Amino acid sequence: FLDAFGWLWVGMVLPSRELLHTWKKTELQQWQPLIQEFTFPSEILDLSVQDAQALVHMYQQNALGRKDVLTSDDQKCLSALGKSIEAAAARLGTGCKFFVRLSTRSPKDAVLYPGCKAHHALVRQLKEHLATHVYPGQRVVDPENDFIKHNDELRALFTLATDALAVSNAEQALALFGNSERTYTDTLLALKYTDDWSLKLIVRLWQPFPISHEFRAFVYNNQLTCVTQYDPYLYFHELFEDETEDKDELETALREYFETKIRPLLLDFNTYIIDFAVQPKTKINTPTEGTSQQDQPKVPPRDVMVVELNTWDTGTGSGCFSWSEDEDILTGASPFEFRLQKNENPTNGFKIWVSPDWEELIWQCRPGGKPRYLKPNQQQPQAALTEPTSGWSCAIL
Repeated sequence: FLDAFGWLWVGMVLPSRELLHTWKKTELQQWQPLIQEFTFPSEILDLSVQDAQALVHMYQQNALGRKDVLTSDDQKCLSALGKSIEAAAARLGTGCKFFVRLSTRSPKDAVLYPGCKAHHALVRQLKEHLATHVYPGQRVVDPENDFIKHNDELRALFTLATDALAVSNAEQALALFGNSERTYTDTLLALKYTDDWSLKLIVRLWQPFPISHEFRAFVYNNQLTCVTQYDPYLYFHELFEDETEDKDELETALREYFETKIRPLLLDFNTYIIDFAVQPKTKINTPTEGTSQQDQPKVPPRDVMVVELNTWDTGTGSGCFSWSEDEDILTGASPFEFRLQKNENPTNGFKIWVSPDWEELIWQCRPGGKPRYLKPNQQQPQAALTEPTSGWSCAIL
């Protein structure tokens, strides 16, 4: 969710064709084949102009309420696209969950919209998690009198929203595209310049990792200049308070991985932003205290995977860095830095950098919570009150 406002700003500043060319530099099919052994297994599917138009019409019908915009030809395209997605998923592994995206961006915003079936699972699970793990034993949480655990709430939302993107079939996959403003706007832009068509649909094997261990790295002129935790909105206590984790060792693992595995394969990209997922350090791969170096068990190397590449642009989220205030660090003019969020309440009680949609969703899901912003005589949208009628499951991973 971090780049939604950034890309909107970029879209207002840059000519659309220039924005399209900006995206093309780091479309997944440009880099994934070069480093496929170091990233998640993926299938890259061709997406025709007709397929893209069908995805646009599906979104317009589902999210914008435009009736009859989805034609019979669109439905045929979506049916064929669904079969291609199923076949690609089967090649990745029978019975495995998978993740879908465009070659530009993913539909990760879809689960926040009440019209998406995955949203219902998200609401149900967030209520259960807040009641069980964040406010155990409290039947009602009163924001006026009770201590609100904003960081724990937001972390639960982001974790469950991420997990909700793991799908099991083509119907669920297409539903994400049918409710995502991100992929909708990307597709509209691509359709504006069909003479320069390169849009793809990507099916990736779902391999979950904790959001506390996703990191964003900045590469300028093939130099790794700095690294930040991916999500600056959250404080992750395990990165500071867990005796098994070590910031310096984490930094070393990331830098060595980049220099030895990734940098030599991406020299032609020169300047870009790259996201990594790192295996959390556990007691299993932690040296034992009180033993000599030669008696230490052999510690397996940290598992690191590339999540994706992003275009070097101020519209891309900068994590704990600032495009305006940290330009020297980002471009390598100042020494390398590895930044983590040290503020235990980074959103200042949701007063900064929190979408009203996120806050409203959390407000509803607290024990005894009710919609915050509805007018006295206004009813909550029916979609947000009813359970889905078809089978959608989204387990907490």
